[in-house]
Amino acid sequence: LGAEHEFHLVSLDARAPGGEVDPDIGPSGMPQEIEDLFASVRVVPVREPVKPRGLARLLRVFSPDEVFDFDPAVHAVVEEVVAREGIEFVWTAGAKMLVYSARLGLPTLGDIADEAAKEALHDLKHARGPLSLARALRTFVKTWRFQRKYLAHTGVCTVVSGMDKDTLAKNCPDLPVRAVPNGVDCETFAPQGVPEDFPSVVFEGAMDFLPNKEGIQSFCRNTLPLI
Repeated sequence: LGAEHEFHLVSLDARAPGGEVDPDIGPSGMPQEIEDLFASVRVVPVREPVKPRGLARLLRVFSPDEVFDFDPAVHAVVEEVVAREGIEFVWTAGAKMLVYSARLGLPTLGDIADEAAKEALHDLKHARGPLSLARALRTFVKTWRFQRKYLAHTGVCTVVSGMDKDTLAKNCPDLPVRAVPNGVDCETFAPQGVPEDFPSVVFEGAMDFLPNKEGIQSFCRNTLPLI
């Protein structure tokens, strides 16, 4: 793609200020060789979300605008880059950037990777107690409404599994959805040839994310006994 198109990156920076500097990491927090793929890189600090209070909070309890923070400072940078560079197409990496791309009026690829309503519905079905049930219901409704509102402007939406594709197609029947499976760069992540101290397996992933939970459970049940 880089041989035929020019890419510009606007990145949210969630790193703690004053942290340790890694010489191999660029200003956006990504490896320098990744940053070098872009014609320009703009990094915007992540702010603490502004939460409504009192009646305003009650009125927005099921609002799709409560799923991800909309920061005017981030949007100003996005608009500046779009205007300066004559951007013709927007590629959103992650659902949180949809709140900005929806306001640009440009053809957009919604690369959200994971469909979130399915996880929210799972939590709703397994909620215990009235308070947990109310919170899970709120999350599910907000997530479902967010998808209906903020995916409508995308020309196509991509997810990483057929299950996510099917769920999203039900929630947004008029939305073109494509499943693009995750891949691994086997050259970059090849074994280093270091002798093993003992047989070991590392599973990397946040355990508050349903697909990671399901993945490690499936591995322990079906794969580990074979090893």
